[in-house]
Amino acid sequence: MERSLDIQLTVHGIKLEEAYEGKLFAVRKCKVISSGKSVPDCVHINYKVSRESDPSVCEQQYINREIPRAVDLFTQCLSLLLRRPSHLINYKAKLDGVAVEPKLQQHAPRLYNLARMFNRGVLIPSGLSTCLSRDSWGLFESIISSYCQNQGDVGRRLALALRWFKKGSDELDSSDRLVAFWISFNALYADLPNGEQKSIENYICNNMDSEMAQHYANVNKNSLETLSQLPTEKLPILLRRGNQEITKCLAALLKANTQNYIEIVKKTALAIYAIRNNLFHGSYDPVSEDAQKHVAPAEDLLSSLVRELIVKKMTGKPLTVTIVSSEHFEL
Repeated sequence: MERSLDIQLTVHGIKLEEAYEGKLFAVRKCKVISSGKSVPDCVHINYKVSRESDPSVCEQQYINREIPRAVDLFTQCLSLLLRRPSHLINYKAKLDGVAVEPKLQQHAPRLYNLARMFNRGVLIPSGLSTCLSRDSWGLFESIISSYCQNQGDVGRRLALALRWFKKGSDELDSSDRLVAFWISFNALYADLPNGEQKSIENYICNNMDSEMAQHYANVNKNSLETLSQLPTEKLPILLRRGNQEITKCLAALLKANTQNYIEIVKKTALAIYAIRNNLFHGSYDPVSEDAQKHVAPAEDLLSSLVRELIVKKMTGKPLTVTIVSSEHFEL
């Protein structure tokens, strides 16, 4: 027997072009006040989903399990369409038309928790929002529907990749985002037993066609140019593959009359891998300007790559919308 969940979420960090109503959810702008100030770019989402009943557990145990799962899946899938952090301000839920509330164990707050600070009125961020079009919301419905319909076939690695992508999306610092996005990517390609670099290349070849790679290259043209021009002589761990500097190979591929888009994506991933190595092995000063010149474009390109790969895995189709974010951050 199926049971009906109706979850109403208030989310900050989304610019809404127009109200949206689909099969799974409806979205509209809403007004939120924090510390006497109006918080921009907030939306109210009414999310309806069915869940199988489970007579083996009591009602409260069922509520404690199913509602957080539904909310987590919703926010994780939403992160695939965002280029900046979003914040779930609050949510309310009904099970079969009756208001319910999960009773969960309270954990000590983390050292860094933007959502908790937001709810205490300590922080009112602006300029962190992503603009989502009607097509984006349609894609979002497709992602969630595909995941729910094929949940039994969703591998542990894809679930991990999605969770780590959400974590990366929630971070503000480029280094923190790069680490989380790389773990997400690693969860996807890790089963290939050919060594790290070869596994990365093989995964891209097996999961991207030329059209998908061309879309990635076109959407990220400016960041690819930035990455290809990075000075590498000061890096302790050079961006090399054999005797060739990867960034120079990437620059040559980008300038070629006939572009090999799969090779562009492969070289991009290997360049990001080298930057990841420098970061992981303590070669970067996290506050230095030189480090940020490497990490910022790497993080931007990696998030875009992993987003496309996860969406393809979940829906069987390439990403067809362009994600647009605001350009500044203020408190």
